Amino acid sequence: MRSLFLLTLFGLAACEPQTPVVSQLTDTVTVRVHYVDAATMAAAARAAGDPVIDRDGYTVLRGAGENWTCDVYLAPPRALGDATAMLIGHEFLHCLYGAYHR
Repeated sequence: MRSLFLLTLFGLAACEPQTPVVSQLTDTVTVRVHYVDAATMAAAARAAGDPVIDRDGYTVLRGAGENWTCDVYLAPPRALGDATAMLIGHEFLHCLYGAYHR
């Protein structure tokens, strides 16, 4: 568990502080979580125009103005609290901040 905590801290440190794409004060975000296999996740990435498909999680944020839809694609977790299950928080941040990776 300590290793997972440290990995999470290092992962967050690698991300730059960003201004949210979605305003938490005025915008509505509909979040849909899809537990899918690798082929389905790859298809979602390609449909969004992203050629990078070797991931355990992928998020597609669409919208403008006050209405947004965020589709989060994840590999099914093997156990509650495993690395894949912990990705949901990371992917959810994309629902607010967009593509915030360096």
